[in-house]
Amino acid sequence: MKNAKRKIEIEQPIFAKLINNKKSIRVDMIKKSFIMVILFLTSVSAFTLLVYGVDAHTLYVGGAGEGNYTYIQQAINNATTGDVIYIYSGVYNENIFIPKYVDSLKLIGENRDTTVINGVEKDSPTLEIHGKNITFENFTITSSERSTSIITISYT
Repeated sequence: MKNAKRKIEIEQPIFAKLINNKKSIRVDMIKKSFIMVILFLTSVSAFTLLVYGVDAHTLYVGGAGEGNYTYIQQAINNATTGDVIYIYSGVYNENIFIPKYVDSLKLIGENRDTTVINGVEKDSPTLEIHGKNITFENFTITSSERSTSIITISYT
């Protein structure tokens, strides 16, 4: 009988140890999964900051908002790397010049049929782009009879 008692006493702690060990493995797996998710989110955030910049913001042209620019060129002149310029519907009678130092700028029109850039300067293109990574979306670009071209792109 003593041996039987002894076996029971020995087997119970081993069984309890196995259960605790399984719980420990689960906790370790959860910790590792949590760490992997945090690392992934940190990587995505860092990549986003590198691509779009830390201080990227949206500038507005037209519309009735306080602080909106009247001309697209004004917004371009005040934009920084990674900024977005949102242009409300309207006809903008101006020529646009994007200098070489401008990088990663996105111009978005409210509607391609009603957001119109119409060049007015003689012997100048309506849109002259020297910067890099410049995106235009939802625009109609026209030229007056006096303009030499509608769009000129040059980056060296």
